[in-house]
Amino acid sequence: MHKYTRYFHLLFPCFICMQPNIRVLLHIQMKYTTVLSIAGSDCSGGAGIQADIKTISALGCYAASIVTAVTVQNTCGVKNIYPIPAQIVKEQIQAVTEDMQIDALKIGMVTDEGIIAVIADFLSSNRLPAVFDPVLVSSSGYSLVKPEALHVMRDRLIPHCTLVTPNLPEAEILSGIPIRNIEDMANAGRQILTYGCRSVLIKGGHLEGGDMTDILVPTEPDARFLLLLRLTSAKVSPYRRLSV
Repeated sequence: MHKYTRYFHLLFPCFICMQPNIRVLLHIQMKYTTVLSIAGSDCSGGAGIQADIKTISALGCYAASIVTAVTVQNTCGVKNIYPIPAQIVKEQIQAVTEDMQIDALKIGMVTDEGIIAVIADFLSSNRLPAVFDPVLVSSSGYSLVKPEALHVMRDRLIPHCTLVTPNLPEAEILSGIPIRNIEDMANAGRQILTYGCRSVLIKGGHLEGGDMTDILVPTEPDARFLLLLRLTSAKVSPYRRLSV
């Protein structure tokens, strides 16, 4: 195990009088949670692998990363995308996982069927908590995934995910349901659940109206949908329970 990424060894000189003149030095190992981000590289640092590493580190975890694509972009938009070959993505995963024990996954941009299949195969043999942010279209409208890869995403990757977190355009693409209101968001979430994931969090920042609303659709049949209202004043309200 890599000495810098898995454990911090803290040495405490504790003297225990088990026998005269014997000193026992205790070694205390503290586990460092490792999160693996599988996503594209954003050279501007605002999204992708770079944003994931910042977030994971801010939460006190160790961030490992697998690059699925190199993007040419800045804060104004995406100019080009260069996917990493699926075999290289597979080799990255093998190299990281043979050295580190991964505790959770965060999956972002996956551009084609080959990369999706590699990640799905890894998850099928390693039951880990996995959050999938299906980055299908950039904020500037640039398509980030090949159309023929969508069915592989639905059939092979989403069933292994603990949580899928599409925004409204992505939820429409995945579900095939036009979204105009909260009820549509719930229906789209239900449809995405049928692909096999455990929960869907639809991010409603594109919804028209004064409030931006996220909706969590869980698999439990008796669970209520949870709404998080993010007001335009930047004041965040508590979760509200609502059946839709």
